[in-house]
Amino acid sequence: MVGYTSHVWLRPVASGLLLALAFPQPGWGLLSFIALIPLLLSLEVAGTWKEAFRWGYLFGFAFFGVLLFWVANVVWLGYFLLVPFLSLYPGAFGAFFWGVRRTGLPIWASAAVVWTALELIRALGFMGFSWGSVGYALGFYPSLVQLASITGVRGLSFWVVAVNGLLTEWAMGRGTSRLRAAFALVLLPWLYGLWVLANAEEGQERIKLALVQGNVDQDVKWDPKFLNFSFSKYEALTGSLKERVDLVIWPETAAPTFLLKRARYRRWVERVTAELRTPLLTGTNDYEWEHGREPEVFNSAVLFLPHEGPVLKYDKVHLVPFGERMPLVEIFPFLKDIKIGGGPGNFTPGRRRMLFEVGKARFPALICFEAAFARDVRRFVRDGANLLVNITNDAWFGPYSAPYQHAQMAVLRTVENRISLARCANTGVSMLVDPYGRVLKATEIFKDAVLVGELPLKEGKETFYTRYGEWLPWLCVALSLGLLVRPHPGRA
Repeated sequence: MVGYTSHVWLRPVASGLLLALAFPQPGWGLLSFIALIPLLLSLEVAGTWKEAFRWGYLFGFAFFGVLLFWVANVVWLGYFLLVPFLSLYPGAFGAFFWGVRRTGLPIWASAAVVWTALELIRALGFMGFSWGSVGYALGFYPSLVQLASITGVRGLSFWVVAVNGLLTEWAMGRGTSRLRAAFALVLLPWLYGLWVLANAEEGQERIKLALVQGNVDQDVKWDPKFLNFSFSKYEALTGSLKERVDLVIWPETAAPTFLLKRARYRRWVERVTAELRTPLLTGTNDYEWEHGREPEVFNSAVLFLPHEGPVLKYDKVHLVPFGERMPLVEIFPFLKDIKIGGGPGNFTPGRRRMLFEVGKARFPALICFEAAFARDVRRFVRDGANLLVNITNDAWFGPYSAPYQHAQMAVLRTVENRISLARCANTGVSMLVDPYGRVLKATEIFKDAVLVGELPLKEGKETFYTRYGEWLPWLCVALSLGLLVRPHPGRA
């Protein structure tokens, strides 16, 4: 084993910074194939699992600290709690990698199996947070992500980490065979992706959409004095449409009030819908209040039909921890008094999934963060969705990297399920994405825009991922646990 040196701690920090650069901005996604090499070199010289945990945690602190700096722009407390918490997962990776390596499993396999298992675990539960999964770094490279229709995004993570592991073995002098294997491991999935794109098939049924990006500033949006301004702006942008469409989409909280409870503003949207003679989906807030109970506030999406008004409402199920709901508020009620963001804050999770229907289109209204969870979107597709709609208000994040990171994650949902995506954001990025992850049209951030285009509706069979879900990461969980409890013959 290579001896300990005083500069070993610099390696995990370097890895964290390199991996952060693979995500927008600047979005040098190919950097992900080498970013983890310094970390793996440090873990190879770790003498104990505690030392390995330390290097993993240090990597995580550098990576998440840079990747998620924009969280402080939303809620500073969330940033200073989230980064140390999320860093526990790379720390656990270091410790478990150290243990699995003692079984004699090669670096590349140990790293890929343990990393993929922990990415899955990090995305589970009420504190689930999938932001920063390595596979997302490739989201804007359509030819490199087509494996996701088989493995999901965490299969891409497995692939990237395995390449890092092979290159680490080569850097340690294990022979040029590792370099050749790494080259082949990059080349074959890329060639597969090119083949898939060259033979891409789309359904015959299509839907024409208009995405309205109102670009309403947060300080304006949540100031009651400017409520009329918000509605007027969306009405004017929508009225600028020069062609008929099948569905108009406004973003999350485009109607920044309790729209269904305030007759004046509900009639305002009904009038817009009637004049267009077109269905309109908008984000808004809603509440339920029973006598003797605390009011429940929801982050919602409502579908309006011409001359019928609001016909269906969906309440966001997967809320952002610290951003939309304080964790453990049921156990510690005083947490509900902590003000979150600039809106109603401390939302109640919705109780059920549902699909909206417009013509032949059946789609969920994925609200903001929900598009980041592959397993949740997969359930909607299995329920019968043939189109994905994502509405979001990324103005919270400011003119930084988060809107691009968020959009990049949503792209992977199309590839996993071979389904089109319409994404409408208050300040961008709004975009139309085909079933192969190709962005057909997209807006700039913090500009007024109306994006019009057609998307194919999903037809045909489910993808392997849609049918079997997270089969690969769960297999990695089982392998990791199995390897950790078996006898340790030594390290290779």
